[in-house]
Amino acid sequence: MKPTAATYQEASTLRSRLEHKGGDEADSLTSRVRHFLERTARGECAPAAKLHPLGFHCIPVYRSAEFGLCVHGWLPGAQRETSPTSDMHMHTFDMVSSVLAGNVINKQLELVDDGPNRYRIFEIRKDGGEDVDVFTDTGMETAIEERKIDKVSAGRQYAIERLVYHSADETARNQDFTVTLMLAKNWDDGPQRTLVEAARAHTIPLRYERRILSEAATRTAALEILDVL
Repeated sequence: MKPTAATYQEASTLRSRLEHKGGDEADSLTSRVRHFLERTARGECAPAAKLHPLGFHCIPVYRSAEFGLCVHGWLPGAQRETSPTSDMHMHTFDMVSSVLAGNVINKQLELVDDGPNRYRIFEIRKDGGEDVDVFTDTGMETAIEERKIDKVSAGRQYAIERLVYHSADETARNQDFTVTLMLAKNWDDGPQRTLVEAARAHTIPLRYERRILSEAATRTAALEILDVL
């Protein structure tokens, strides 16, 4: 893994601001993210934005074997991708996300034996890079229960431990601008997993490639995000 647009020192400072809670630190974090986006919009650094299958633009700030940072922007009216599986999933890393604008509605889910709706569990592996997902049907079925629903507004943050299933589908349906800075850490080499309605498990593609935006489209996304920070 190689660093993206920020240096290790810059990314470490962002990580420190993100992990340290408090109003002053939140203001400092937003200021530093604005600086990164301004550089991106001017073409002074060249991260490649991606259309994430969960409905947001992802602008990578930094990525290494130690940790990763990305700016996520839900932009009404902009081009969006739709997940080929579902938005119910779990990560193989610990995640901390600070909401810089708008709101995130995050639901923590628990897999249970019994329930009216059945879901098939799919594994997600990477095919030679983080932008290609390979789906494998495990053959295991489950039901789900919503255990915790958090509406997290600007100036607040939330954390999700690895292997915890969650969903933020209402954020994607929201017509307000939402911007977050996401920190991923404590990687696990195992596959991530996602849930699919059992009745359509046979329709899931074997391979999904995330769309990487051009430099011009990345600069436009950075400007749109800047407008709401």
